[in-house]
Amino acid sequence: MSPATTTPPPAWDGTSKGGSRGNRAFMFLIRHFGVLPAYALLLPVSLTYALHDRKAATAVRDLRRRLGLRTSGLDLWRHFAAFGISLIDRLAFLARGKVPFKYTSDHEDLITDVLKEGKGVILLSAHVGNWELAGNLLRDRINTPINIVARDNEREQVREALDEAMRNRRLKVIALSEHGTDVTIQILNALRAGEIVCLHGDRLVEQQQSEALDFLGAPARLPIGPFAIAAIAGCPIIPIFVIRTGWMHYTFRAHQPIRLGIVDRAHRREAIRRAMQHYVDVLSEVVRGAPSEWHNFYDFWASGTGMGES
Repeated sequence: MSPATTTPPPAWDGTSKGGSRGNRAFMFLIRHFGVLPAYALLLPVSLTYALHDRKAATAVRDLRRRLGLRTSGLDLWRHFAAFGISLIDRLAFLARGKVPFKYTSDHEDLITDVLKEGKGVILLSAHVGNWELAGNLLRDRINTPINIVARDNEREQVREALDEAMRNRRLKVIALSEHGTDVTIQILNALRAGEIVCLHGDRLVEQQQSEALDFLGAPARLPIGPFAIAAIAGCPIIPIFVIRTGWMHYTFRAHQPIRLGIVDRAHRREAIRRAMQHYVDVLSEVVRGAPSEWHNFYDFWASGTGMGES
């Protein structure tokens, strides 16, 4: 078993690419004219990234190589465009306060069933597809408080540009910029109240413990935190993903619950590793089915990191 390690200071600091002008331009189009003009503006922007962001392009090529896929310039453009579309759709939802596209739901009943147990549930996603839409879509149909654990470290100009849109976010936010112990306590309190907590299971941030697991044929370090919390709380973990499956259409899919139970200290480490591998297997399946929906534009397999920028 690979030992868990404490990571060095992260390369990813939670900030978004681009500045306030670009975000304001897209939000102006979305707010006044809808998503179609924003999609049109996205085409040259995504082409610019495909041509000039070598670090991100290398990451895309690496992913596709691990999936056995060749990568042309058109493939790169499509990948960056898919990422841009997910951001536009998220902003459209936040700016207008309603769903501007169609979506279907698959196995949502898994979530409602485990909530009946009264221990809460961790919905574990990744930077694949349009993760934030998951909580917002559920909020309309599940009468249970939803908490999302998110990095809150945007550059001030971008924060100002996004502030108005973010007022329509329908979730309670637990900010990772706070002290780590306080965040853990907030998460545990929410779970013990029978609530939903949405987390990511793919990126590492500040001093998180990690475990090296096989992901698409090579070791990648993933955070232990969500699984350790589930072991302490005795709550299930349900992997969820919202993937764009057509023109202005998304599919929300929940996967079978991962159950650690309440594990004593002597056996907790092995139980956590098994649960993490289960999650990684699900994540691998999702990425293989929708490679352009993978939005980690950095060397995800770099030894000892597993971190990058959004």
